[in-house]
Amino acid sequence: MLARAGPAHTRIRARRFPKVSAAVHHELERRVHLSANGPVGPGVVDCLVPIQSFKKIRNRRVTGTKMARKGREVITLRRHGVFSLWCMALGWVLPANLAGEALPARNDLQIDEMVRIPATSFLMGDDHSDADVRPAHRVDVSAFFIDRREVTCEEYRRFLLANPEWRKGRVSPSLADRNYLRDWDDLSYPRGKAAHPVTWVSWHAANAYAKWRGARLPTEAEWEATARGATGRIYPWGNEDPENSEMPRANYASARGRFGRHGGTEPVGRYPAGATPEGVLDMAGNVWEWVADWHDPDYYSESPRVNPTGPSNGSYRVVRGGSWAVPSPWLRSYARLRAFPAKTSDQVGFRCARTSSP
Repeated sequence: MLARAGPAHTRIRARRFPKVSAAVHHELERRVHLSANGPVGPGVVDCLVPIQSFKKIRNRRVTGTKMARKGREVITLRRHGVFSLWCMALGWVLPANLAGEALPARNDLQIDEMVRIPATSFLMGDDHSDADVRPAHRVDVSAFFIDRREVTCEEYRRFLLANPEWRKGRVSPSLADRNYLRDWDDLSYPRGKAAHPVTWVSWHAANAYAKWRGARLPTEAEWEATARGATGRIYPWGNEDPENSEMPRANYASARGRFGRHGGTEPVGRYPAGATPEGVLDMAGNVWEWVADWHDPDYYSESPRVNPTGPSNGSYRVVRGGSWAVPSPWLRSYARLRAFPAKTSDQVGFRCARTSSP
C-alpha cells in the first residue's frame, strides 16, 4: 500500500526486527527506509508524487532531514554514518518489504536518467560486414527514451528485494541457467561493484526488471538508432577507431593495450568520451546488452521500414554493443550477436527504454 509522507515533525517508534542474514545486514549499511506508516529502518525509498514541504523524522537511532537540490529531493539519514537516498522531486513513499513480498511495479522511471532520442531515419546494418548484418536497409523509428547508462548491480538488487522470485536459487531453469547471478551471495553483489553493470542475468530476468520499473527493453532498431544516429556513425561517438583515439572511449579488449586491460566490467559512465552526441553512455564495450528482439539471420532482408520489432518468434535473442572481452570491431554500432534467452554471462547486461509520448 502506498502512503503519504508524514507531517512536518513526526515521532516514529522504533521497531525491533528479528535476526537477519548477512545480506540484510549489508543492506542496513547501505540504505535506510523511510515510511510514514512505520519505523525508520532498513530498506529502500521510492517517491511517487511531488513533496509539498520539507519534513524531519526522528527517533532514538535515526535523524533525517530533506532538502531540495537540483530538482530532486535528497533524504539524508544519519545512523553510524550518512546515507543519501535520492528521490525524484516526488513525495509518496513505497515501503520496503523485509518479509520478501513483492512490491507493486515502480512506474516512477526517472526521465532525467534517460535520454530522449527523437524520431530518426537511419541506415541499419552494413553491406560490407558479416551476413548477419546484411543488407543495410533504411529504418524509421519513432521517438523514445533510453537509459543513459546500463542497469547497475545496486539497481538490480532493489528489484530482487521487491521480487524475491527472481533471487538467486529461486528462478526456473527455463528462465535463467544455473549461472544466474553467479558471483552474488543471495542479495549481495561482489564487493565494490555497486556501480558496475549487472551481469549473469538472462533475457527473461532483464525483461522482468524492465517491466517492474515501468519500462521495457529497447528494440534492436531503437538500440542501433541510439548508437548510430541519422548520420550513420560507425561507433557511438563517431567514426574514429578506439585503437587510434587519443583518449579512452570504451572498456574493451584493446589489441594494442593502450589504455590497459581491465579483465572485467567497470563502473557505468567511466568513459564519457565514448558517449553518443545525445549523451548516452557505454553503448560500446563494458557489457553486451540484451534487446527485445528475437534473432533471425535473414530478418534484415524482410524487415519493415517503420518501427521494426524483430521476428515474431525464434530460439535466440539479440545482444548488442560489445563487451570488456572483445576487440574493437565488435564495438561497431551495427555489430550483433545472439544468445539463448535463458543464457547468462559475465559479459552480458542490459539497459531499459520507454516509448515517448507523441
